[in-house]
Amino acid sequence: MPKCPKCNEEITTLSLIQSERNFYEFNAQGSIYERELINQWDKDFKCPKCDEGLFDNEDDALSFLNNGKEGGKNGGDEIS
Repeated sequence: MPKCPKCNEEITTLSLIQSERNFYEFNAQGSIYERELINQWDKDFKCPKCDEGLFDNEDDALSFLNNGKEGGKNGGDEIS
């Protein structure tokens, strides 16, 4: 069973916080226009026990849960 690299607790799931980005333009008259609709999602996979962010992509999160390997954001390194 994998252990959180931050709190060292055994975990079987990760919490996922996902937010969508949209870009708008705001002009001097106070109008807001949607400039670009892109389906860009920010993902943050967190430990359900200590709430620390561990991964920013699904592949690393799945690898951690399936293999128990420690990893993290920023190219597989833990975040501090």
